[in-house]
Amino acid sequence: MYFTIFCIKFNRAETGLINQRNTYYQSIFALVVKAKKEPRYKVRKYFRCNICGRPRGYMRKFGICRICFRKMAHRGELPGITKSSW
Repeated sequence: MYFTIFCIKFNRAETGLINQRNTYYQSIFALVVKAKKEPRYKVRKYFRCNICGRPRGYMRKFGICRICFRKMAHRGELPGITKSSW
């Protein structure tokens, strides 16, 4: 009996977290869509990471932010990128 009540409470808490994550990702997606829309003035345009939508630390050459760049470089997904050592 105790176990089933605990599971029900855990599932309710879990669904709350899932709903929070969904709203978070929906808001990020909305910001990415807004950033891709043509601005009224050209100087207002700003770049976002194509993977996570982060507005800061953007690398134009790769189209991603510094954090995603680091993760992909460590996994070897970016050809020709090596970690410097001296």
